[in-house]
Amino acid sequence: MAIRPAIRISLAALATVALSAPCAAAELQIRDVEVGLAGEYQLGRWVPVTFTLQADQKPWEGDVRVSVRDSDDLWSTYTGGPLAGVEMASGNSETITALVRIGRQKSSLRITATPSGETGGATVEVPLYPAVLATQQRVLIVGSEIGLRDALRHISRPDGEELIGSQLENVSELPSHWLGYDSVDMLVLTSSQTELYRELADSQAAALLHWVRMGGRVVLTVGAQGEAFLASTSFAAPLAPGRFVRTLPLRETTSIETFAEAKQRLSEDEDGLPRPPPLYSQLGDVEGEVLLWGRSDQPIVVRSAYGLGQVVYIGLDLETDPIADWPGQSRLLAKVMEITLSETPAVATGRNSGETAHLGFTDLAGQLRAALEVFDDVTLVNFSWVAALVVGYILVIGPVDYWLVSYVFRRRELTWLTSGAIIAGMCVLTWWLAGSARGDSLRVNQIDIVDIDVRTSQLRGTSWVHLYSPANALLDASLQQQPAIELQKDNTGTLLTWQGIPGESLGGMNRDSRIDNGGSEYLLERSDRLSAAIEIEKLPIAAGGSRQLAARWWSQVQELPASNLKVVDRKPLQGEFENPLDVRLTNCLLFHDRWVFRLGDLEPGQRIDLSDVAAPQNSAWVLSERTLDSRQQSGRWDQAMRGDVPKIARMMMFHELAGGRSHTELLNRYYGYLDTSHMLHADRAVLLGAAEQPAARLNLGGEDRSTESDRHWTFYRIVYPTK
Repeated sequence: MAIRPAIRISLAALATVALSAPCAAAELQIRDVEVGLAGEYQLGRWVPVTFTLQADQKPWEGDVRVSVRDSDDLWSTYTGGPLAGVEMASGNSETITALVRIGRQKSSLRITATPSGETGGATVEVPLYPAVLATQQRVLIVGSEIGLRDALRHISRPDGEELIGSQLENVSELPSHWLGYDSVDMLVLTSSQTELYRELADSQAAALLHWVRMGGRVVLTVGAQGEAFLASTSFAAPLAPGRFVRTLPLRETTSIETFAEAKQRLSEDEDGLPRPPPLYSQLGDVEGEVLLWGRSDQPIVVRSAYGLGQVVYIGLDLETDPIADWPGQSRLLAKVMEITLSETPAVATGRNSGETAHLGFTDLAGQLRAALEVFDDVTLVNFSWVAALVVGYILVIGPVDYWLVSYVFRRRELTWLTSGAIIAGMCVLTWWLAGSARGDSLRVNQIDIVDIDVRTSQLRGTSWVHLYSPANALLDASLQQQPAIELQKDNTGTLLTWQGIPGESLGGMNRDSRIDNGGSEYLLERSDRLSAAIEIEKLPIAAGGSRQLAARWWSQVQELPASNLKVVDRKPLQGEFENPLDVRLTNCLLFHDRWVFRLGDLEPGQRIDLSDVAAPQNSAWVLSERTLDSRQQSGRWDQAMRGDVPKIARMMMFHELAGGRSHTELLNRYYGYLDTSHMLHADRAVLLGAAEQPAARLNLGGEDRSTESDRHWTFYRIVYPTK
């Protein structure tokens, strides 16, 4: 668990260049390929790929394609957007950044540049260095290292789940699109070098804030430079849990030492001599959960919400003295990292360690995927069926055939006819059984989870689409947003791609083994440079097989009705709120702190007064029971469960609240951003309800795909501020 330095791909050492047309060598060069953020990329996550095109002695105009392997070992080729319509004058160069998802270890990346009107071009294929595993978490620090290397040593994780630390000293390398942070589980922004952020472009600042609103986790360390770092014109101002008041020395440090479990006092050096107090940025009108107080009016560590994301504010500089050379510095950072990542460790429950392994997944994402693979009118042909057919065939072609020709027909030479008839009959029977099991039409299972933050009007959508086809097919697929709420037209996007499964199981992304797909390829295309939508073209699907897709989509909603939810004298939540959606929500639950209110069904625009609702129940108990029926008792999580898709989705949405890994014995990292448990302690309440109508419409071949044989599940969560 050490900080990994930035890694650059050198084409001179790693790349193989294939020129399919002689003219391409004279017109264009592809160089300086970089993959990932701060030298790291993670399997199954969106990662930036940056490269430079160099026009030589002639102007160049054309399109570029970037191809990587997906989780099924198919070539997924990204086109359109910044890769389309590239133009350069002779001797000029252009640096391009594309976002891709890589699904296999020990694979490669291919960049193809094709001149306009031609079919050939320059191709560079780059072997990829080992990736961060999909089951690992990653911490990225911008600025000084602030003891990250030592902090990682204080956090123990099992093999294959280690925390990965990276550092960026130059903000110019930060992404200009929020998905460029997809492989970052926690971002730490230091503030002692305020000049560092002067190079931050507006697009980079907007991308960072958008990432947090979409569920990102950021830590701010703010000490002596708080006035400049948190100024109203600063990009960091919206992230602060309060307004900056002043900078003052923090003379009482006992609470910090206790919080960090430090063995040496901050106010004294190793020889016991007094040290100058650290400077502290004091905030006023603080929102969120205060994790560490200095004095009654000095919140030092605060956890708050921004949009659908989490912000942990530390009102001290960890990179300057006296904290920088304090032995407790790394322990303080480690404690904050554990709080921010908020993952309950597994505990012994008596479950056989092989039970999870044989199921083929170690993450809740795998259980959801397995549940969505159950299609209506499609029968899984299991091994017992095949064994029965083989045994029956052996009996019929052997003893039964002998009895017929010897005792019924009494002409053994007829075995030439009867055996042929038996073989033909068995072929027809097998063909008929296979066709009956496959069904006769395309099947779709789809689940949509839509999150809406009332404070920032941020909407976040996540969709999973499983396709089953009884025949070989090449599919064109796209997803169109249709949530039951009015959207703004700006800052909207939909990215539909392959799904993937973390872990070492068959088809898992962590495996090194390769799958022979005969070089199959499909396209993921952005329609134009400004479009934030990706559509899939020519996705291959085998007869009797399935494809698993996932989509992330976002927008801003129109201004929502105000709520009046508050906490008085530490009692359960009180006040009123409104269902702002245009659809009826069923089985509604309102979560706040450690309580949950059962609300039943809510009509569009219906306003609820919590004084008219039954007393709340313990939320962990409700989430951990086998059903939401109050008569059932809490029980162990059933990892083999396939028939209750809503229950699996609900667990992914509130995993830590239900007890986390100690309850499910599964990780919840692949879609960890969906877990809003942290918001319930940060002056937020979360309404959860189900709707009948899909929130996103699947189009196949340009046509709406929705039939009675398809299955859809739609869940809405609305995050309300509380007082």
